[in-house]
Amino acid sequence: MTFALAVGTGVLFGLAPALQSTRLDLITALKQTRGGEQQTRFRRWLPVNLTQGLAVLQIAISALLLIAAGVFVRSLSNLNSVALGFNHENLLLVTVNAKQAGYKDDAILRFYGDLQTRLGRLPGVRSASLTSYALVSGSRSANGVHVPGVTGRESGTSFVNVGGGFFSTMQIPMLLGREIDESDIGARRHVAVVNEVFVSQYLAGKSPIGQHFGLGDSSPVDYEIVGVARNSRLHTLKEEAPTVAYVPYTEGEGRNLGQLTYMLRSSGDALALASSVRQTVREADARIPVSEMSTQKSAIDRTISQERTFAMLGSCFAGLAVIIACVGLYGMMAYRVARRTNEIGIRMALGAERGRIIWMVMREVLFIAAAGVGIGVPAALAMSQFVKAYLFQMKPNDPLAIGAAATAMLAAAMLAGYWPAWRASRVDPWTALRDE
Repeated sequence: MTFALAVGTGVLFGLAPALQSTRLDLITALKQTRGGEQQTRFRRWLPVNLTQGLAVLQIAISALLLIAAGVFVRSLSNLNSVALGFNHENLLLVTVNAKQAGYKDDAILRFYGDLQTRLGRLPGVRSASLTSYALVSGSRSANGVHVPGVTGRESGTSFVNVGGGFFSTMQIPMLLGREIDESDIGARRHVAVVNEVFVSQYLAGKSPIGQHFGLGDSSPVDYEIVGVARNSRLHTLKEEAPTVAYVPYTEGEGRNLGQLTYMLRSSGDALALASSVRQTVREADARIPVSEMSTQKSAIDRTISQERTFAMLGSCFAGLAVIIACVGLYGMMAYRVARRTNEIGIRMALGAERGRIIWMVMREVLFIAAAGVGIGVPAALAMSQFVKAYLFQMKPNDPLAIGAAATAMLAAAMLAGYWPAWRASRVDPWTALRDE
């Protein structure tokens, strides 16, 4: 199919000049010299000929693709510069599911707690904790929240089941109070740490430490707030921090446990811990496999894989389009310069300076490039609404991306046309006239 398409394209675009050559007037053609180009009846009213028109179209398409690539790359850059609220470096995520081996109720809680202790003692592990799902991994959990004295507001919050040392492992700063520790886990205390958004939405004007709230819809579990943590991204990079309640994995919703994810803060390369982690899980219970293992950075990257793909493909296609357009422009200008060798020789014999000859050729290149960009930019603006949903913190008609793409396209076109212009300025007028 691809081969047939390539052959068909070649035949189609080669047919036009072939047909045009069969309609030449023999007497007129014999009278022409290298200095004159054939003047057809279309030339009288067209501002450009067919060859120039195709070059303009190539540049317009290239400019369109360059603008799209610039918009996607800037959107990806915005995502990568989002403040996470925690340190994602040197952090290994290990997911296991003890329920698959028949663990339940208190037994599964003891297994998860014991495994956290084992993993935390591994060489190279600075700290370890666990959670119901990794932050900024696309996972989410939400439930109803009941705060005494609060009415008329949206009664819901995201929640995360965590183990002891979660905030110190993730390096999420505590603003007030303390984090959930191992004593809370062991004593099955109903305590919670909330974030700044939770406080501003449900506890505005109150001291949050010691306040109580219920989590759940049918039979809410009462929790006491023991700490306030700084806001951090929870589900994806694109979403602002929601209201979040961090509660022990041993209580309330945490009792319906399936798989949990351990976070291991390493002193070096996190993936270097992979083999020792797998061995530790096998020693704890050989029936339980490691469901997934990755770094926190990889987990975040997976949530923006679509944006990364758009940026990469857009850049590749734009780069190829620019190269093809520049090669076509170079070939066209080289041919036109060769056709005008006699004219250029006469101009130089009459005293035209080399700079003037270069500008004569570059003026045509600039006209073609400007016309192409002039078509490509409005086309990009017209199609911008189709990519609006895939962008982050920027508009599809971003002036910086459009300006940079237009400038790059003009610069590439001028560079492609400069070599034929330079060669034209080096024509020996006596040789050109003698050859004629």
